[in-house]
Amino acid sequence: MKRFLVLAALALLLPSTAAPQALPNLSSVRVRLDNQPFSNQAGGRVAAVEGSRASDRIGWHMVEYLRRDTNGKYVIDAAATSASAPKLTSPGGATGTAVANVLGGDTEGWTLTYNEGGGNSNWSLAAQANGVAVPADAAVSENHGIQPAQGTTWTVTVAGKITITITQGATKFAAGDVFRLATFKTHSPGGKLNEIALTDFTDVKGDATDVP
Repeated sequence: MKRFLVLAALALLLPSTAAPQALPNLSSVRVRLDNQPFSNQAGGRVAAVEGSRASDRIGWHMVEYLRRDTNGKYVIDAAATSASAPKLTSPGGATGTAVANVLGGDTEGWTLTYNEGGGNSNWSLAAQANGVAVPADAAVSENHGIQPAQGTTWTVTVAGKITITITQGATKFAAGDVFRLATFKTHSPGGKLNEIALTDFTDVKGDATDVP
């Protein structure tokens, strides 16, 4: 009897840079490994017993690392350390942008806040890891005047970790506007492995037991 692969559940692993994804309900899926149709799909109903009720269980897994892109969509992430696209929260509807360039570092959450005072405007950057502030990774951009012209840029850098460039849009930033993003670093020696494969999945522990 031919062997069949029974897919009873779907395992989807997401990094901290991604929100949980809704998956379709699956009651059962029948898969043939010889690239041939099932008998009951080749010309009508037949008596042959096929599919999930006739096959052995075969372990399998699916791993996808995802990050948010500039369009708000989740895309495949293969970089050792990556960043989600900065997301703006602006009650006044500012249309400026921010672009992150990852230099290294570890998994952290980042908050950029727009400030005005003393005739100047700048952006302050704060970091968190596991919900705890990381004061060593705080930084402040250069100053510009209040409400600078469209196209004006600010740059914030944390050495060895991240550089973020913010650009003024047609609708200008206001004090308290915030960009949020996250960086994610895998601890697997083999990097971020996106795959669907047979055998059960082995958790990444970040030690010598990991297999690339």
